[in-house]
Amino acid sequence: WGSRTIPTKRHPTVMAAKRARREPTAREKIDLAAREGDAGAALEAHDEACARGEILPIHACNVVLHLCAKGESQDDASGKDPSYWRSKAQNVFQGMKERGIESNEVTYTSMARLAAAVGDAEGAAELAEQARAAECGVRLRTYAPAMHAFCEGGDYESAMRVMRSIKAVGLIPTQKEYAALLHTCIVTGRREDGHKLLQDMKVSLEAVKQDTLEVVRKWFQTDTKHWKLEQDEVDAKGAFRKCHRQLRALDLSDEERRAFAEGIAKVACERETKPNDFLQFKEWLEKRGPYKYVVDGANVGMFGQNFQGSRFQFRQIERVVQEIKRREPEGSKPPLVVLHVRRVRNQEADKKPNKAFLQRCRANGGLYATPGGSNDDWYWLYAAVMAHDGGYLVSNDEMRDHVFQLLGPEYFSRWKDRHQLRFQFTSEGLELKFPPPYSRCIQQLEDGSWHFPIEGSEYWLCACPQDAPEEARANSSQRLESAT
Repeated sequence: WGSRTIPTKRHPTVMAAKRARREPTAREKIDLAAREGDAGAALEAHDEACARGEILPIHACNVVLHLCAKGESQDDASGKDPSYWRSKAQNVFQGMKERGIESNEVTYTSMARLAAAVGDAEGAAELAEQARAAECGVRLRTYAPAMHAFCEGGDYESAMRVMRSIKAVGLIPTQKEYAALLHTCIVTGRREDGHKLLQDMKVSLEAVKQDTLEVVRKWFQTDTKHWKLEQDEVDAKGAFRKCHRQLRALDLSDEERRAFAEGIAKVACERETKPNDFLQFKEWLEKRGPYKYVVDGANVGMFGQNFQGSRFQFRQIERVVQEIKRREPEGSKPPLVVLHVRRVRNQEADKKPNKAFLQRCRANGGLYATPGGSNDDWYWLYAAVMAHDGGYLVSNDEMRDHVFQLLGPEYFSRWKDRHQLRFQFTSEGLELKFPPPYSRCIQQLEDGSWHFPIEGSEYWLCACPQDAPEEARANSSQRLESAT
């Protein structure tokens, strides 16, 4: 029969052994160093690759820079100070330029953090501006190192310069930035600037986190004017139980509402696949609207459907529509239900009761199906804002997605607080939760008192001037009670 070779598969353990004997690549060494948090090993792998003339990809270089930035911010077992890590990172950064590796936002942010770590706030600010000029998608974290470094150095004016840059590129400062700025005002005695900052916080922030609250408390405690500080709670109408002040319901002015609506339309057209789709909706709404109630159909239809076998519930939308009609005078315009077209063109929508409901909505002008490729969020939000003072958006959506952050906090949070109508389906039926007759946000009342809602709590921090005339307090409370 002769002899022949019988093919066999290579044994897995043999292959693993061969891979183990192979020298890891520079990228593999850097990735391993990243998993172990070893900045020194990552730098060594980087330098060895450069010595061989190897050009590493941007990701590998950024990993090295990130580890250097992370190394300076933690207890370093090697005893190396932040200036060491910055020097090493600068070598990597310069090498990237020489080899034609284009820096991105991660690159600039890591370098900014390293600059800030050694107290070079101006260097960190310059890196942030370089990132902006390079149009590589700057983020708050790109600017934050410079701003915090200026604050730590007591340079409030420079810190505010960075703050203005943050806002100029459309980014939204967090409470950390406001707290750092206010703390700088405290330690440098800048009372007038601190007061202006509180006014800015009043517009930009909602509830206040504990860390920020402690800085706010210290601000009032260090004031030469005497303040009475206490935690308080309000009743259903917004009246405080201890300090006896009355919170206001703060809504947008006509001009602010118009600017807010224009901002929504602008962002929608910029981000929609087909901008003309949203423009057509605007025209439709101008002819048919305004609608007092706008229903986020997807949010209502998917309520409670987070279990296996669940499905979209048109019946829930119908119950909301029926309840609104029951509350409104006969002959009132029906609520506008906004749904993506895929929701109204599928098997569930074709079922007899669902189909009949959708047909009724279409017949009375109470349905708008957003086209394919569109984001229905823009549509229901714009329609609700265009309803003016008395309009409501029926939705439990917290609206914290990044797309809503594009709209700016000075309008969005105030509008949402007054116009979001939440709902709940229980065994007893449907409950609609209208906004309370006051706004849960930072407020300064007519007598000069300040009131800060505490995040995750029903309590507020109240700062009341000790010399506030009782008459001013009474007049303020009476006026506000009559307004609510």
